[in-house]
Amino acid sequence: MKSAAQTKKQPSKPSTKASRPATPARHAEPATPRIQAASPRPAAPAASAPSPGNTTIPMPDLKAFGVDQGSALAHIGQCEQCGRAHRHVAKNPKDVMAIESFGRNLAVCLAGKQAKTPA
Repeated sequence: MKSAAQTKKQPSKPSTKASRPATPARHAEPATPRIQAASPRPAAPAASAPSPGNTTIPMPDLKAFGVDQGSALAHIGQCEQCGRAHRHVAKNPKDVMAIESFGRNLAVCLAGKQAKTPA
């Protein structure tokens, strides 16, 4: 017969151990960026909307479409679609098809604006 002391089950070893001590994670503080006050960056001319006084983006010759340069510059500052087309033409000056499309659309848009304005 077995004794009563042998029938009691002995405690087993812990089945899982912690892989590392349970300490809270430290958050690394990011280094503050250094600012160079001596040389500020100039603003990109294409990033801002062109205004009538802004002549940094060249205007293609639009005399073939019956549009004068002053009215075209004034209109480009107001009309989003024409301004977007002008920026495309300025970035791609050799794209003849884009220049022709820009000139035709600008002439139509200017004619439409003038027709809508009561005289």
